[in-house]
Formats: sequence, C-alpha cells, structure tokens
Amino acid sequence: MDLTSRVDKEFLPFINKPGRFLGNEYNVVRKNPAQVKLRAALAFPEVYELGMSYVGFDILYHILNANPDLWAERVYAPWFDAEEVLRAKKIPLFSLESRTALSQYDWIGFTLQFELTYTTLLNMLDLAGIPLRSADRDGRFPLIIAGGPSAYNPEPLAEFIDVFLLGDGEEAVLEICQTIIAAKEAGKNRQQLLLDLAGIAGVYAPSFYKAEYNSFGDFQSISPVQPNVPKRIYKRVLPQLSEKNYPVKPLVPLIEITHDRLAVEIMRGCSEGCRFCNAGMIYRPVRQRSVEDIIHQSQQAVKDSGFEEISLLSLNTSDYQDLTWLMVKEKMLSAEEKLSFSFPSLRLDGLTGEMVDFVQTFKKTGFTFAPEAGSQRLRNVINKNIREDDLLGSLQMVLQSGWKIVKFYFMIGLPTEKEEDLKAIVELIQKCKKIAREFKDVRLNISISPFSPKPHTPFQWEKQEIPQEIERKSRYLVSRLENERIAVSWREGFASCLETVFTRGGRELGGVLEQAWRNGARFDGWNEGFRWANWESAFEKQGIDWKGYLKPLSVSQPLPWDHIDMGISKSFLQKEKMQAYEGRLSADCRDSVCLGCGLQRKEFEQLVSCFKKEETAQLKSDAIRRDEQSTTQPAAASFGRSTKKRDIPQQLAKKKIRVRYTKTGLTRFISHLDVVRLFDRAARRAKISLAYSQGFHPRPKLSFGPPLSLGVGSIAEYLDLEVEMGREADFQFKLNPALPAGIQILMQKTIFAKVPSLASAIGQLTYETELEDLVLPPEWLDSFLAQSTILVERQLKEGNKSVDIRPFIKKLEISDHKLVTTLIAIEGRMAKVTEVLESLLGKQGVDHRNFYTQRTGQYIVTGDKVQEPFEVI
Repeated sequence: MDLTSRVDKEFLPFINKPGRFLGNEYNVVRKNPAQVKLRAALAFPEVYELGMSYVGFDILYHILNANPDLWAERVYAPWFDAEEVLRAKKIPLFSLESRTALSQYDWIGFTLQFELTYTTLLNMLDLAGIPLRSADRDGRFPLIIAGGPSAYNPEPLAEFIDVFLLGDGEEAVLEICQTIIAAKEAGKNRQQLLLDLAGIAGVYAPSFYKAEYNSFGDFQSISPVQPNVPKRIYKRVLPQLSEKNYPVKPLVPLIEITHDRLAVEIMRGCSEGCRFCNAGMIYRPVRQRSVEDIIHQSQQAVKDSGFEEISLLSLNTSDYQDLTWLMVKEKMLSAEEKLSFSFPSLRLDGLTGEMVDFVQTFKKTGFTFAPEAGSQRLRNVINKNIREDDLLGSLQMVLQSGWKIVKFYFMIGLPTEKEEDLKAIVELIQKCKKIAREFKDVRLNISISPFSPKPHTPFQWEKQEIPQEIERKSRYLVSRLENERIAVSWREGFASCLETVFTRGGRELGGVLEQAWRNGARFDGWNEGFRWANWESAFEKQGIDWKGYLKPLSVSQPLPWDHIDMGISKSFLQKEKMQAYEGRLSADCRDSVCLGCGLQRKEFEQLVSCFKKEETAQLKSDAIRRDEQSTTQPAAASFGRSTKKRDIPQQLAKKKIRVRYTKTGLTRFISHLDVVRLFDRAARRAKISLAYSQGFHPRPKLSFGPPLSLGVGSIAEYLDLEVEMGREADFQFKLNPALPAGIQILMQKTIFAKVPSLASAIGQLTYETELEDLVLPPEWLDSFLAQSTILVERQLKEGNKSVDIRPFIKKLEISDHKLVTTLIAIEGRMAKVTEVLESLLGKQGVDHRNFYTQRTGQYIVTGDKVQEPFEVI
C-alpha cells in the first residue's frame, strides 16, 4: 500500500482533527515531480491552524512555486493524538500536497517564530526518520534550513540545523534553490554544498564556526573554522517590497484557522523604537508598498479566495503614510463585496475616527490596545510614547462605534518596574471600566505577559524575573482586576523563563534541548504540552544552571549572537539602554533626525534609504497629496458620520432554493461548521450573491440538514439557501467549479412556499458501511437489536453524559456485503451512526474506523409517508 493510501485509510480516520492533513485547500499547488529540478518542504513546527495564519509562509510558498523548476509543499507539526497514530503505525511524517515522506525532499525549511517550538522541530525530524543532528546526516537526507525571527540567535539550534537564513527571504530562498540545483548537477558532496550556501548573503552555516567557552563554561566567542566563510553574517535586506512577491491566489483553508482571513502586508519594519521589541529592531528598515500594489493584491486575492475579511498587516499600520488614501480605495472595493477590514497592530496615539469607521464597515470583532505598561514613567522607559489620554480617548471612540470586546496587552517584569507600576495597571483598567459602564455588554480582556530580554534589542542585557515573582505579580493583577466584565489571562512563569534561556543561550543548550525532547517535551508553548519536569531533569542531566540565563548581563560581556548583524549596532542599543534608565524617550527617526541605529553603515547603505531625507520628504509629500485627493471622493467612499447618513441602496430580491450535494473523499474529514464557511466562500468566488443576517456579525442564510459525524461521507446532503432573484437558474453550474473535490451539487429546486428547516423536518437517515473482508454474523445484529438499552458516552460542553441510543435505531441489515443502518429522530434528537457502529462492532474487537461509511438518504416522515426533501417542496 502506498503512502497516500495508508494516510487515507490508517491515519486520517483515527485522529481528532484530520482536516489539518488533507492538503486540499483552495489554490493549493500541485506539480509533476518528474518535471521539476528541486523539491522543498516548508515546515512550520506548530499546528496547522497557526502555521496557515503566518503570512510569510504563504509568500515563500508563492515565490517558490512561481518557478517552474521548483515545487514547494507544506508540513505542519502533528498534535499529540496524530503523533501517536503515526508512530504506532510507522507512517513517516509527510507533506500535505503529495503525501511524500519528508525524508525524500531536497531541503526542508523550518520557520522559527518562537523559541518554545524547538522541541517540536526535533520531533518533526524524528517522525520523518531524519537524524536530529547535522553531523549525523549525509547526502541521503534533506538539507535542513531554518529562518524567522527566532533564528537571529541561531546558536541553541546550531547542532541540528545545516544552514540558517537571516533576514528577508524573498530573494535569498531562490538563490539557495539555484545553488542546490547547481550542486546536484555538478555532483558535489554535502560539505561542498554547505560551503557554496555559506557564500550567499544572509546565510549562516554553523558547522563552519566554532564556539569558545572559558573554564567556567561561560561563552567567549564564535569564529570561523573555514577560510572561505564570512567572520560576520549580515542579515539579508529586501530593498523594496515588490508586487510580484505577494500571492493573488492565496491558500484558502477548508477548516477554521487562527487568523482566518486574507492577510495583506502593507509595510515592513518599524521605527517607533520600543526598547523591548525584537521585531521593531530586526525588521528595519521601514519599507512600504504602494497603494496601487496593495489594492491590486486585495482585489485579485478576494476574487480568487472568497475571503470576507482583509487584514492590513504591518508592525504599526497607523505609520503607513498613505493610510487615508488606502482606506478610501479599499472601501470602494468593499462597496462591491461584503468585506470587513482589520488592523492587527496599531499605536493608540495613531487611532483616528476615520480608522474606526473603516474597520467597522461590515462586522465587528475585538479591538486590541497594547499600552504594555500602566504608568507613564514606565512607558517612557520602554519608549512606548502613549499617553493615558490617548488610550482613554481611543477606548471611548471604539465603544461609541459599537465594539463590545476590547483587548489590552500589558507586560510585567520590565526593567525598572516597581510595585507602583503594577498598581498603575489596575488604576488604568479601572478607568477603562468606568468608561465601559456607559455601554451595554462590553467585555475587557486583559493579557499579561512577562518581559523576556530579546537579542538585538536595547534590553538584551536586562534580567528576567524568576518564575515565582512572575506568578506573584500575575496573581496580584488577577485578584484586583478579574470580574464578570473583565477576563485576565497570563503566561506560566516557568515557560516564560524557558523562552529566555533559549533566547539568550548558546550551543551548550543543544544537549539540553535534545534531552528534554527525549523526556517528552514538545508543544512547549501550549498548556497541554508544557511540562517543567521534562526540562528540569534535562538541565540537571546536562549540568546546566538555567537560572543563570535569567540574570542581568554586562554590556561588555560577549554574547552568543554577536557574530550575527541584524543592521542595528551594539553601540546604538547601549545608548538606548542608557536612555531607558534616564526615562528619556527617543523620537521616531522618520519624524525626526536620524538616530544612527546602524543601518547607515556601508554594509547596508546600498540596500536601505531610511536615512535619505530627500526621499522621506517625497514620501510625505505624496501622502499629503493623496490625503487632499481623498477629500474629493464621492460620498459612497467617505468615512465618519457622513457614511451613516448616505442613502443605502435597496437590496435585491432573493429566492430560496434547496440543493442536494455530496460530501465524499477527503471532504468527509471536514466538520459541519467548516462546511458552512466553505459554502460561503465558494459562493463569493463564484460571484453568487447570498442573503445575509443582520447585526454585528452577519452570516449567510444557510440551513443544513442533520450534521454528519466526522469521517462519514455522504451522497445525500441537503441545504436551503437564499440567492439573488434571477441567478438561481445557473446556481449549480456556477457554484460547482468553486467547490472542493468531493463536494458537488447534484440537483437543485426552487422553494416557493414557506417550509420548516431541514434540521427540524428530517426524521429518518440511512447509512451504508462497506464491510470489505469482514463477515458480520447475523447473530451479532440479532443480539445487538435485542437489547432494550444501548448506552454510549457522549462528550458535551458541560461534561460527559450517558445516552441511550437504542430508541433511535430503526433497522440494521446486510445488503451486498454492506451494513445498512436506518436511524430515526425522536423529539428532534438522533443517534450518531458512529455511536451505533462503535457499540455494535467495538464489543467484538472490530474498529469501525477501518471501514468506509456514507450517508445514502435523508427523509421527511409525515405519519406513514416517508419522502425525500425534494418531494415536499
């Protein structure tokens, strides 16, 4: 049996969320392996829902697959239940697109977003049958590459990763591929290939460098052991954000993901200079895309995806200099589509009424504020130049516009923090609560995160609070803030400290990392996965004092990442550290003079233009010109109060239709709620206008029959929906091409009279289970049906509940070597076919998940009359 067949039959039916492994997303790329020169696996050491939400992953997927010689596929970390099945059945970790074992690729590229994913990375290598350590891998195994924000201190992973890509990857990833192809064609060995890769700007091959430690085990230096590699590795900088690098046919998941929307990057980098912020330092310089490029991507991507929300992505969207003009153009787009917009990252002092009106166009989700500190003194220390009046005024503006959920992010353990600063958080939230009382049903969600000193920031030398102190401060805030209208969440202290250890550590941590993984560590960023005991024993076995990594560092002390140059000079970071302790703010260099952060050095001067005043002045001039132009736009594209007074066009008449459709193949592993979202997006792609509900969260008016159990197929699913009058005739023809394989509309019929909902009307269901080689003795069925009570445990939100399913079973019979099951509804309740099969076969030692089951009929029962749903309209 090939790997694809094994995955379909032995893996997917046995895990809790098989939708993570289907690889049948809309716009997925498939190629003929024989027609490409190189195959890559883009790996994300987190669950599918998080990995699919990362916009950088989508960009690299698009860039690589745009090249006809390359095929990039994806792989995400399997959750605990999926890992257990893979190991038990000896199925290697595989890619989603082609179900190829990871060990068969030319290279695997891991995205490192977070230090607590490192054990998960090792686990993925092991599940793929790939040796963990670089020294143990030869040419038979893929090259292991890593990049992302956590790669900027690569040393804890140096013994496991072949090469790191530091900085922007859009151009470098293609150069890496070309170098690997050339090495393959020239017959070079692995060492020769690594040397070639080390010559690419932004690429670091750690095996060509040696770390030195003193007799006390303290880090001293890193230096090359090969003459042809650079002593210092400079990050890769993409001079301009080119339109060609952004996908207009983005991957559209068939299951719900964490950020389930179209993410459009509008700007990269930030010059605000928050002293704790790693991203604000390492992603410099600031580069912004043109409004025209953003609009083009938005229009095409919405058309080819069906997404209903666009997230305008940057580290600080309010710094985008053409934002007013961009909002005007985007709102003109939303006039044609029911679209909503979001700004995932905003400075409070940059929030305007126009921005609030813009993001409330179609639906309202939560609004997020990040003051980080409660007192003005501490906000000055961290260079977060936000005044309390800014926050309270912004909150008032947001609540007046109808938002009901507001999120606040605070940090504890920041440098110079005092007890008064904790009290200031409480006082600030109390003021927010007072404002919120004026509005109905408002909820404040407070998130508390411990400060962790990050490399390449002014606070990289600062201490990390010990776990007990983190716990004390967190509980102090919870006890004074949490009530029925305020929810408080916080991070576990030991997990935060572990993050700091691997943020600051060097190669000496490689043994700890591997030992912790062998102890069972993986998914350490999750409460379900993190176990401090796994790490405590690993540190002890390796003779490493983890508490030493939490202490403050001397500015003269060598650091494990000193050989990595992210563009920000050490002297600038030291100056900013001194500014912090003096409580002095540093201006945004885009609004003031150049602060000399380090990007002006000759190594970067050809790549950046942030310090060229004439260009900055021209950008501001363009922004002012577009602001003036925006005032001449028609009322339909305006913001603020005027939008509420404009004439609202009369909605077109709708007609209700009923359709019968299939849910077979891989789509049987998609949940019912995901199918609802799937039809909405398919209709958008097909340009079919559906009727929507009213209120803050408009939903398409879709009415389904009884939901299927996960993993059960169907050739008889029914759906009622409303479409624009006159379009119902070609509904089936237009929608089928936009639906995934396995879901196809078989027939449709217009509903002219008022009818009950399908869920309430359908009273009988039939299923067929293919028994294959299983011989089901008649006495099994007889004894099963002879029972007066058949109890099953059903998982509900409030806990497990015993349910008697015997009254719902009308008939069980064998026909053409298939088990035919007929179930009935009683007072709107039904049994699940999987419950029946588990009760029948499980007691005989047979797992029903080994057999394919599908629904073959749904019926409306009126007295003695049994009719299909189309017969009653």
